[in-house]
Amino acid sequence: MKHKYVLLFLFFTVNLTKSIAQQEQFLKFTYINFCDSVDTDYKNFGFLISKGSQSYFFTYPYDFKKLGMQIVDSTPGNKRYVYYDSEDTVKRFIVKDFVKSEIIFETKYWMLMKEKKIYSDSLHNINWQISIEKMKIDSFYCTKATAIFRGRIYTAWFDESISLSNGPWKFGGLPGLIIQISDETKTVFWRLQKIQQVNYEPLPLLYPFDGNYISYQRDLKEAYKKRKKAIESHGSVSDPSCLTCTGSTTYRLNPVEIFFDENQ
Repeated sequence: MKHKYVLLFLFFTVNLTKSIAQQEQFLKFTYINFCDSVDTDYKNFGFLISKGSQSYFFTYPYDFKKLGMQIVDSTPGNKRYVYYDSEDTVKRFIVKDFVKSEIIFETKYWMLMKEKKIYSDSLHNINWQISIEKMKIDSFYCTKATAIFRGRIYTAWFDESISLSNGPWKFGGLPGLIIQISDETKTVFWRLQKIQQVNYEPLPLLYPFDGNYISYQRDLKEAYKKRKKAIESHGSVSDPSCLTCTGSTTYRLNPVEIFFDENQ
């Protein structure tokens, strides 16, 4: 049996056209985050673990430096900061259930929602437009697809020879594995680095849920408004919701999923 797995692994690395849905071991897809919105010392690996009708994804920083608030862009009028916390090294899972067509995700640790919560979401509700355009990325022969999803315009490159309708984060729904995906601002940018066969224990069910995606939208919006008011009130803005008011501090949110107008 051991030799059988070795042969399967060697065959898989040489010939990615083999259907991977039938593998007996878990498949681990390692993505690198080329996000341009933060400095190079705060990049993430993304790990997609897949077997059968379920997969789970989590990120992990690969260069973690000192804790606290750090400036990542000192351009006048465009200063940007990132907050480093030990909690950033804790895995936050996104579980995809292909039988139930459901995503279960844990909120990441950040300044708005420090408490971890668990929400449900629909699986791959992305209206992809598949192009005839092709591109080779490393050893993968990819096809282009585009979509507008949760307020961002995405371009994905997927390999039809890898018969897994999946990808990093919540992405998927294409006739092949997503090799690279980015939005037009490069706030989101994932690229596949390597594929491995590994032994993993099945992920336990994440429960109880704190709500569905609508609940998540509501909770995040409420948390954002509270923090915005707290920060901007220190910048001599008496009413942070006032569009004509001015002050020394303006707080803006740049989430991956843009689902509300922060001026409302």
